[in-house]
Amino acid sequence: MRMVFDTNVLFDVEDPKEISYTIQKLLTLIRNHGHSVLIHNLSLEDIKNDKNEVRKKIILSKVKGYPSIAKRDIESTFYNKIEKPKTNNELIDDQILYCIYKNAADFLITLDNGILHKARILSLDDRVLSPEQAVSYLEDLHKSKETQHTIIDYLDLSRLNIADPFFDVLKEDYGEAKFKKWFETRQRDGDKGYAYLGQNDKILALLILKDETGEVGSIPPLPKERRLKIRTLKVDLKGSKLGELFLKFAFQFCINKNLPEVYCTHFEKENDSLVYLLEQYGFQKVAKKHYENGRYEGISLKKFKVPTMPDPNPLEISKQYYPAYVDSEKVRKFVIPIIPEFHDRLFPEYKDRQMRISDFTHINQQGNAIKKAYLCNSNTNKVRAGDIILFYKSSSEFQKITSLGVVESAERLSTTDSILNKVGVRTVYTYVEIEKRTKPALTILFRHHFNLPKSIGLEDLKTSGILAGAPISITQLDNEKYKKVKELSAIDERFTIN
Repeated sequence: MRMVFDTNVLFDVEDPKEISYTIQKLLTLIRNHGHSVLIHNLSLEDIKNDKNEVRKKIILSKVKGYPSIAKRDIESTFYNKIEKPKTNNELIDDQILYCIYKNAADFLITLDNGILHKARILSLDDRVLSPEQAVSYLEDLHKSKETQHTIIDYLDLSRLNIADPFFDVLKEDYGEAKFKKWFETRQRDGDKGYAYLGQNDKILALLILKDETGEVGSIPPLPKERRLKIRTLKVDLKGSKLGELFLKFAFQFCINKNLPEVYCTHFEKENDSLVYLLEQYGFQKVAKKHYENGRYEGISLKKFKVPTMPDPNPLEISKQYYPAYVDSEKVRKFVIPIIPEFHDRLFPEYKDRQMRISDFTHINQQGNAIKKAYLCNSNTNKVRAGDIILFYKSSSEFQKITSLGVVESAERLSTTDSILNKVGVRTVYTYVEIEKRTKPALTILFRHHFNLPKSIGLEDLKTSGILAGAPISITQLDNEKYKKVKELSAIDERFTIN
């Protein structure tokens, strides 16, 4: 964005004295996010009127390097709501304000209360800002939306010890000196990552991401494009499902940043669990990156945009383009009531749930997973692969639709062993809970796509005609009611195929 600094702000920025914290913060935000600073030609005239000759000479020498906006004739309509200038200083102020009025730049940053007042009258107050307002706007605009998790730390890489045995395999793959140099550079640059740390800060899992723009030097090369690179994804805890959790973090990063694709480079090994994990969530091997020693990394790429196809298979779309899913009229939609205890085990990332001490001390492998299982005693035989399921958290004080998934399979099973055999490690239910459950039990395997951006409370569900009351069993929604769910929950249409 193009941001014009008014004369008084230029004095604050370029005056040879300590600048205020607000101006420091503003300059940092502008620099870090690639915005442009401009000045108006008439600001030079303003500076020339400064009676402090030493300061004037220094500031003029500095501001001549700024891109500038030229003076232009002011249209008479500009003065329909504000008074015409009575002094030369007021004329200069009006000229600077006029450049925003005519969209010659995006924002004007000023300390002048008179200019701020005129901007309000001209309805330009959302683009003519004080330095404090500009800092607040830029912080909100570029606010970090990093995914939060109770047992995963989002931390500076400088906190991690390069000598930790966790890195031994990576040193072997890339060469110890080369990897050490790369990682220490990341630390000095202030890069961050997601880490699961054990006792004495021993690293047990690590995810490092990078937002990239440009061509990837591989064979064949990946064309210039904005994409996410998974720099590091390594988990030393088998069965924890932290790999799936990290992929959810990476996908959410892409959604937040509007990135169309994500890729990962990896030295493949026999029976490679990472390769299998990537394939399960839509990554495809597309290229190789060769090294001088004859070794190469495989490059796996996942695209989020679903190509046009005549009759997309809901289950295949859910797998290949996750978190995108098919929600056409052919796809059935169901609301599934779930008691709070099991809801919170299935969806531990849901922000409004009641936290437990175990959230901070134990790995909930089923909660971390994208693939999950749900058991109930509903008599319905309608649920099938590819259907959309919406989970309704039912309690006396909290009744809302919170989460969306796509069914992989639905089967009525009559014995504890057959249920355990079906759900494997996906279930959040204990053996005792499954043993005590009334059978046969409807056993639904599904992929959890996301928690709704806005959960929908029971009153809104009733008022909008989606539900007549709190559901006590699996309830099918027609397509029109589902459309209301999409609208009320603010589901991102980029990820729906209809």
